[in-house]
Amino acid sequence: MTTATEVQIVEARREHIPFVAWVVMAANRSHLPKGMWDINVGGSEEDVLRYLEPCSRWPRWTGCRRQGCAVSSRMSSGRCQ
Repeated sequence: MTTATEVQIVEARREHIPFVAWVVMAANRSHLPKGMWDINVGGSEEDVLRYLEPCSRWPRWTGCRRQGCAVSSRMSSGRCQ
């Protein structure tokens, strides 16, 4: 049996933000029922996604302390914004 799936890679757009947030959350959970974001944010899955969606809008961000930036700071050219 052969199946064909057409894959199309597109530039990320605003409507992709919820999906990107979900991918970040799911990847962090891996095989576990809860991950770092669930523990740090607390609340329901919707609360975690609501927290991650603004982070997913930034061109670059980090979820750790770096160069004096606050946790989950926006990064641009390696500098806090």
